This record gives sequence, structure tokens and C-alpha cells, in this order.
Amino acid sequence: MYGDVLSKEQSWGDQPPATGGLIKVISVQAPTQVTAGSQYTVTVTVQNTFSKDETVTVSISYGGQVLASQTKTIKANSTETYTLSLTAPTQSGQYTYLIKASNDASDETTYTINVVSSGGGGGGGGITTTKAGIPPEYIIIAMIVIVIILQILILLK
Repeated sequence: MYGDVLSKEQSWGDQPPATGGLIKVISVQAPTQVTAGSQYTVTVTVQNTFSKDETVTVSISYGGQVLASQTKTIKANSTETYTLSLTAPTQSGQYTYLIKASNDASDETTYTINVVSSGGGGGGGGITTTKAGIPPEYIIIAMIVIVIILQILILLK
């Protein structure tokens, strides 16, 4: 029913609710990897399928805390692009953010970003990666495994 919050499993599909339209996040552009503590932007495109202009707020949150938001009016049956600036966490790791476009009809999605340490002096914490993004420890382990396999093959001959 119109006004009810629907989960992704209960989506309207391609059909809008009987009273008019949808607000829908149609794309998210964000880096997949950033350096800890650095600034980056997320671009969110939202579609308004209502037959009237709608004021929509796009917010990005993590752990229930809104980190950035922007409000715009989206013309009837059109899209609008929102650009939000964020600061990456200071701890390395993988973070999943909630993006929500809301007015009376809402839509939400998530995106995941990998935060890597800046690798600056002082040592401690973080992970060093090769140009391909593979930690050196993994490369060493792979080389050891290859040597062991080659030795086994030589012994079997």
C-alpha cells in the first residue's frame, strides 16, 4: 500500500504504486578503494517517476550515523544527480555504507569500499600491498607452495 515502507523483497517491480510513482536510486558511482583518512566523492543518481516534482534527500550512513546528505527537487518523471563528499575512516578495512533516497516514497542501496592505510612512516597498523593490490606475504606463500609442488613432482619422476 502507498506510504508503507517496502523491503527489496517486497518491491513494486516495474509497476509504481497505484497513487503515482517511485523514488529510485538508479546508480551509484564511488571508488572501490581509498586511502585511510582521505576525501572522496560518491555520485548517486535518483529517478522520480511521480507526475509531479518531488523534494528528495539522499543520505549516506554507516552504523546508523548519517555522514553526508543533500536535498534537491527532482522534476516529474526525471532524474537528478547528487554528489556527496566523504572522509574515509582512519582504520584500514572494508566498510559497507547505506545510501538512502527519501521523501514519502524511499529507496535504498548499499556500497562497499576498501580502505587501505596511507603507508606513511612510523610503521604499525595497516597492510602493505603490491602494485596489483596483493599483500607481499601472500606472494611469498604462493612461491613457497609452488616450490613444494615442484619438489614433489621431481621426486615422483
